[in-house]
Amino acid sequence: MFLLHGFTGTAASWDRVRKHLPADFRVVAFTLPGHAPDKPACDTFATTCFAIAQALPEGAHLVGYSLGARLALGAALQAPERVASLTLIGVHPGLETEGAREQRRKDDAAWVRLLEGQGIEEFVDAWSRQPIFASQRVVDPDVWEAQRVARLKHNPLQLAASLKSTGLGVMPNFWTELNRLSMPTRVVVGADDSKFLALAARLVTQAPHAELNVVPACGHNPLLEAPAAVADILRSVRGG
Repeated sequence: MFLLHGFTGTAASWDRVRKHLPADFRVVAFTLPGHAPDKPACDTFATTCFAIAQALPEGAHLVGYSLGARLALGAALQAPERVASLTLIGVHPGLETEGAREQRRKDDAAWVRLLEGQGIEEFVDAWSRQPIFASQRVVDPDVWEAQRVARLKHNPLQLAASLKSTGLGVMPNFWTELNRLSMPTRVVVGADDSKFLALAARLVTQAPHAELNVVPACGHNPLLEAPAAVADILRSVRGG
């Protein structure tokens, strides 16, 4: 099983989920480009997906969260022969109009200026205050602080480069390609994540082998907020 974390995350973002998996459950937590000193950001969304597809073993069960889910979707569409199943957690299949993409590029440019001009601490504090992450405040304070510490270890210029190349404003519109997903696809979303719940409900009507998994009492980040529930879904993907 091949796991992709979200923006500002690390491979360790999956640790809380992995603690609920059987000891013989083999997983590889992949570090996304732009999120480690030895993995600079790729030039484009497509080249990032290609890098992920090239790293996949044959017949991989590919799992992604948020940015990782968008990249997993792109990789599965690029190299479906490598993907046995696809699990997308908090996924956005892409903006559908150029106007929406342009607005998102402007929004992301503000985050880039913050990263490049103010540094990682100012960025992390502002990023964490976004309404989409408000539900995470219910987790153990030590868990919340551990996430903050992990984010602070990132290089702000690398994160800025990642956002420039993989942000939603530069991502292709995959809505028109969902019917090409030939592998079993699980779409996972927190019940309290209203925007992404609507996206997920729509996605499963357009991908031919997709099913919806709603995690109760959870917001945008089930990895952090409901790791045991995510582990249960991953066990069902592997069949045990």
